[in-house]
Amino acid sequence: MTHQPIALVRTFLELTVVAIGWVLGGTRGLGTVFFALDIGPAMAFGMHILKSRSITH
Repeated sequence: MTHQPIALVRTFLELTVVAIGWVLGGTRGLGTVFFALDIGPAMAFGMHILKSRSITH
């Protein structure tokens, strides 16, 4: 366990995958970079919503 926020870990993971793909000869577009930067915070937000819904029900 890293004890780091899920948004930070997921963003680091996605950027690492993008970098590896680029080094291996893949293309990277604006959408790929936006996805890599935004999926971490989006997942953290979604998990927060689901957690708060499960507590109230």
